[in-house]
Amino acid sequence: MLRITAGRFKGRSIKTVANFKTRYTTSLVRKAIFDMVDVRDRVFADVFAGSGIMGFEALSRGARKVIFLDASERSIRTIRYNALKLGVEESCIIVRGDFRRKLPVMEEVDVLFADPPFEHNIVQEILKVLDANEIFRDCAVIEVSKHEKYDLTLNNLLIEKRSYGDIEILICRRSSFHTI
Repeated sequence: MLRITAGRFKGRSIKTVANFKTRYTTSLVRKAIFDMVDVRDRVFADVFAGSGIMGFEALSRGARKVIFLDASERSIRTIRYNALKLGVEESCIIVRGDFRRKLPVMEEVDVLFADPPFEHNIVQEILKVLDANEIFRDCAVIEVSKHEKYDLTLNNLLIEKRSYGDIEILICRRSSFHTI
């Protein structure tokens, strides 16, 4: 079980995905992200959602709506269960599918959070999709391993890095100009 760290659901627990491959964003990193990013009255996307902890944290902190995206049916079932348990199903859009196909056609969100599996070279693919498509209005936050390799030379994104132990957080914003 994971506990929501702040907001109206502070202290409430959510069910986790019964899968040893699933890695959860620590409460310290969750707090740091939500201290950097205001989600009140915003549309938030939780990509590679797993149990949905980041999306439920966003709802707890005042997000208007959360889009949960995960490729695993087990994760989708867990997110549905947690949404019902918290009574927030009307604020949730739950989508099963691969980020490569679903992100480019997703409705525009204010804040996007992605926590891809570590050491699978997915970070660069996410950055390319975000660079090529106007998916977010405010920012995209990507949780990565310090050991992950990726290239930050992109045309349409400005990226800031923050470190938390073995975790790096990439904060992506749209550059003010687009290359042709």
